[in-house]
Amino acid sequence: MRRARLGPRLRAGSTQSQHREQRGQARENESAHLSSPLSNDPWSGDCLHLNTGAEVAQPRYGVRPGPTPLCGYVAAADVRRSAEEDDMDGTAPEELLERYLARIGLDAPPAVGLAGLQELHRAHVARIPYDNLSTMLDRPDPADPASAVARAASGARVGYCFQQNAALETLLTALGFAVSRRHGHVWTRPEDELGTRLNHLVLVVSGLPSTGNPGGHWWVDAGLGEGFAEPLPLVRGEHEVDGWTFRIGAGFGAQAAGRPTGPAAWTYHHFPDGGLRGVVVTSRDHSADAVAESHRWLTTADESPFRRFVVVQRIERGVQRAVRNLVQQVTTPTGREARDLTSYDDWRGALVDDLLLPVADVTSEEWSGLWEHALASHRAWDEAGRP
Repeated sequence: MRRARLGPRLRAGSTQSQHREQRGQARENESAHLSSPLSNDPWSGDCLHLNTGAEVAQPRYGVRPGPTPLCGYVAAADVRRSAEEDDMDGTAPEELLERYLARIGLDAPPAVGLAGLQELHRAHVARIPYDNLSTMLDRPDPADPASAVARAASGARVGYCFQQNAALETLLTALGFAVSRRHGHVWTRPEDELGTRLNHLVLVVSGLPSTGNPGGHWWVDAGLGEGFAEPLPLVRGEHEVDGWTFRIGAGFGAQAAGRPTGPAAWTYHHFPDGGLRGVVVTSRDHSADAVAESHRWLTTADESPFRRFVVVQRIERGVQRAVRNLVQQVTTPTGREARDLTSYDDWRGALVDDLLLPVADVTSEEWSGLWEHALASHRAWDEAGRP
C-alpha cells in the first residue's frame, strides 16, 4: 500500500500498554477543556500537525498527555477517550490509514483525482454508518480528528456529522486532496432555514476540474446520514447521483466562486420527504471553539435533537438505509418502505446487521435502557398521530 506522510505519531510520549494500564481509572473521569489553534485563514485547508504533549489536569479523568491531532483542531472539552482510541495509541499514522481504508473496503488508496474522491466517498458512506448511539448512552465520543480517525480505524462507531467529516477530512488530506471547511446549518422546518446555529461541518475538496464543474470544487459529506453517495459539484443547479436529484442554489450573501477554495456560501435543497429539508452553507464561525461548543450542546443538551432517540443511517448503491427509533426505512429514488420494529431482536438486528453499527462496547444494561426508551418514545409518537 502506498503510504501517506502524516507527521509524528498520533500520540507522543506514551505506549499502548501504558494507556491500557490507565484505562480502568480513565473510564470514571470527566472531560477537561483543551483547545489548539487553527490557521488564521479558515479557507486555507492547511493541515496542522500539532504535538501538545503537555500534561492536562482533569477533574475526574486524572492526568494524561494531550492529544496529537492528525489534522485540524482539538475541540475544547472534547478529550474523553474511548477504548478504541486507547487501543490505537502508539499506532503509526500510516497504519491507522491502512486500517481505515481496509474498513471501507479498499486495499490501497486510490489516486488523487475525481474518480478517487468518488470511490473514497462512496466507500465511507456505505461502510461506516452515521449514528448517535454514544450520545443516547450519555457518553458521547470526541469530535476531534485524531479520535474520529482512531475509531474509524479500529472498527468502532464514528458518530454524527462533526465526527464523520473530521475523519473523512483527515483521510482525504493525508492522501493528498485539498480540503477546506465551511459553516453548515441544517434545517428541517421552513422557519429554521434562516437560522445561524452551527450544526454541521461542511467539507470542500478543490483542484479537481471536470467538464461539468470547471471550477473543480466539490462538496464531500459523510455526515448528513441521509445524503449523497458521491461528492456534489459546487455548481448551481440540479445534480443527479444514483437517480437522486440534489439542488444547489445561491448562498445568502456574496458568492466567491473564484477563490482558490471555492464558493464561500451556497444553499442546498434535499430530496422531498427526506429527514432534512436543506443546508445553508456560509463562512460564519467554524473555528475550533465554535465546533467544540456546538458539539457539546448537540451531545449533552436536553433540547438537542440528537438526544431524542437512536438514529443510524448509511447509503449504499443509491439506497438510503435508516433506523429512526423503532422505524426501519429503506428509501430509493422511486419510494420508501418502512416498518415498525416491534421486537427487541428485530430492532437490534436491524441496527447491527443492516446498518452495520458496531456495538461491542454496549452493555446488556445499556441495551435494556435504550430499548425501554425507544418503546416509550415510539408509543408517545404513535399516540400523537405520528407527526
